[in-house]
Amino acid sequence: GAPGVMITAGNTDTLRGLQSRFDSAKQLVLVCTGGTTWSVVSSLGPVESGSPLVGSGSTLRIAPGQLVPGEVYQWTCSNGGGKSTVEVEVKGLPTSGEVKIESSTAPISGVSMYHLSAEKYIPADLDGSLMYQYAYVNSEGVELPLGEATPENKLRTLFPPGLVTPVVYVQDAGGEQTGPEDDPSGLKIVLPSVQVADVAVQLKRRRLQQPLLNIATALKAEVFDVKVKEGNVYGATSAMQVFSQVFEGTVGTCGEVRPSMVALKSEMITRFASLDKKTVPTNTYNLQSACALAGITAASR
Repeated sequence: GAPGVMITAGNTDTLRGLQSRFDSAKQLVLVCTGGTTWSVVSSLGPVESGSPLVGSGSTLRIAPGQLVPGEVYQWTCSNGGGKSTVEVEVKGLPTSGEVKIESSTAPISGVSMYHLSAEKYIPADLDGSLMYQYAYVNSEGVELPLGEATPENKLRTLFPPGLVTPVVYVQDAGGEQTGPEDDPSGLKIVLPSVQVADVAVQLKRRRLQQPLLNIATALKAEVFDVKVKEGNVYGATSAMQVFSQVFEGTVGTCGEVRPSMVALKSEMITRFASLDKKTVPTNTYNLQSACALAGITAASR
């Protein structure tokens, strides 16, 4: 760069430096030392001054999703007498492939097991490997992760009651979130929504209390206990979240707490605590585990 003008680029405010190719799901931070006037061109052509990719001031923040995967951008910062330029190549997205969702039963919360699979995808880096991140959008429009990114291209999960929209992200390895401002990385596939019936409501209408406990016991044994045994803390927290949503308000009648249901949930909390001690905390994990513990505790009252 010219004397007195220098650009530093990174994927967070800590400016840890760019990877060889930048992930468009991350926030890009450009800091110009000695200048405040920015311009940018891409491999698609010049970028208009009103674009969110252009700004003023010494620091320029590009929000996740603003950069086109596979393109190359050049930012120039000047101070009237000198200028400096930085080039950013944006990672491409995986291509081809298909995502499937299957269930052998009618969509009922706490009962219907869904099988998600993502197959035949090709990494943008042909020599690289793929990671998969699973999530769902609930009936309030909030996207909730079903664990962290994983090399497993298949997932078995339960969904809470309400309108549920499954989401799968297929990403090149190394695309994990690095800050709370980042979006999930990779190619986003949104599956058709599923209306999941509330098994608790159905059973309460029929005044069948014992089958409710049977379903709770099965959910714990077939999903939660399996995830704990695997050491899959994100799978365990997801199971606890679904458990609390499915059985909320059904542990007792007329203010009475059913001891059998409370004992079941107390065991889940104890087992989760032993798994939690072995887990390295992340922003996603801290939020998800806190919600899961709060939900299952509330549902036990």
